[in-house]
Amino acid sequence: MVQETSPIRFKEYVAIRNDFILKKDEDQIILYPLDFIESKFITINPFYGFVLSLLDGTRKFSDVKADFNQYFPNCEQDLEDLLTSLDTTIRKYPTQSGIGKDGLYLMSDEPITQSCSYDPREFIVSADKFRDRSSDIRNKKRLKTPICLMAFFTDQCQTNCIYCYAHRKREPEMSLENWKKIIQQMKALDIKLISLDGGDVIARKDGIDFLEELVKNDILFLLSTKGHFTKEHVRRLMDAGFKNKVRYVGERKVQLSVDAWDDEKVKVITGNPNFKKNITETFDNFMEVGISPKVKGVLMPYNVDQMYKIVEFFYARGARRFQFVKYARSFFRHKDEYFMNEEAINEAKIQLEKIHSQFPDIDISDDLNQMDLGGNWSLDLKKQVWTNRSGCGGGWTMLGIAPNGRAILCEQMKQEESYYVGDLNRQTIMEVWNGKEMLDFIYPPRDKFKNTICETCDEFEPCHWEKGYCYRNAFFSYGTVYDAPPNCYKQMKLGLRLN
Repeated sequence: MVQETSPIRFKEYVAIRNDFILKKDEDQIILYPLDFIESKFITINPFYGFVLSLLDGTRKFSDVKADFNQYFPNCEQDLEDLLTSLDTTIRKYPTQSGIGKDGLYLMSDEPITQSCSYDPREFIVSADKFRDRSSDIRNKKRLKTPICLMAFFTDQCQTNCIYCYAHRKREPEMSLENWKKIIQQMKALDIKLISLDGGDVIARKDGIDFLEELVKNDILFLLSTKGHFTKEHVRRLMDAGFKNKVRYVGERKVQLSVDAWDDEKVKVITGNPNFKKNITETFDNFMEVGISPKVKGVLMPYNVDQMYKIVEFFYARGARRFQFVKYARSFFRHKDEYFMNEEAINEAKIQLEKIHSQFPDIDISDDLNQMDLGGNWSLDLKKQVWTNRSGCGGGWTMLGIAPNGRAILCEQMKQEESYYVGDLNRQTIMEVWNGKEMLDFIYPPRDKFKNTICETCDEFEPCHWEKGYCYRNAFFSYGTVYDAPPNCYKQMKLGLRLN
């Protein structure tokens, strides 16, 4: 029987949880969660990486420790203490979806047959190179190979939402054959994660072929849609292995976006009079094969009264997971009236109380208490939030591919020549990742920021190269990516309200 918690027990079998990936990134060792929501990683000492690679679940911890003592007879740190310290670190910083809250290890009183094994020899890294990498402020936070891709397979949709977050450019899109080549490159590079962004994949005629290709190549993703998946579409996904787990644990999930249920409000928000019929069929078709989609809604004052109606309808059909989030600024179809005001938030909270009381067995989440990102904060609070920001993964851990095949770094940035960093129609993933266009964009010189707070800032390098800054927010607030975004605590210029 597999046990879920530490401490490590001497007579038990131990393995790294399969929802964490241990990887050599050229001259450093990284550990990252199998999570398509958060693209983050931690760097660990190569010595720790070598030790973790010994935990393959096929031997008892006592045998692993015997090998450890043989390999490192002069090690001052006890193996249990070393592994426990890593486990403690992981537990402190779980992902939004909960990966890490149960620690780093699986333990069992019998061999763990479904564990991912590693070759310890692959984790031997030069101590000098690791030290140089760790002290290189320009490169220590940038991976040599991305761990996630953002795929903008299409800009098309079966809806025309009033607040659409996609750029929705109308231009020729990259062929399915080229996408298949990219997926094969992902497989060769052991990139397991992809985020499906932009338009709705199923709106493109070969969208189901693209999804099948991802599934067949063991790629993990969230299928978020407002589109119509027929029984045939769902059957093809199941036949391809959609329900098969990636690394034994990673589940592909389905999320349906439903913002209203009254006919008139549905028509106004989605622009599709057949939306209710189509989304209901999509939901039912996935339920028939044993997949219960999560239902997610974007809240505006206009549709805040729809929450209960949405839950009531889909609960009766078997839904048990719901999420409601406040409208956040769309950089392409925005109106201030879409922002949730105090009255609308209070109405949403009343609806949530009613939902909880009548449907106590559902899993429902919301962001109604999230701080206004454009709020009038104190300087101390603004500095705290800025310092603790998660940073931007574009160009550092992940790479985006626009519908036309051009490389991009942000799902909401304009798809224009100035902001492309490569071309996957003619370059490989790694050629783009290491290309001049990419490096010039993510390492901008100070003189690009002339007459801004960044130009003379003593935190310029760590801010840009360790944390990263949101050039999207800078661009839409000030018309240029070469300025501090409005939530920087040193930025004195007013910026756009974001939520």
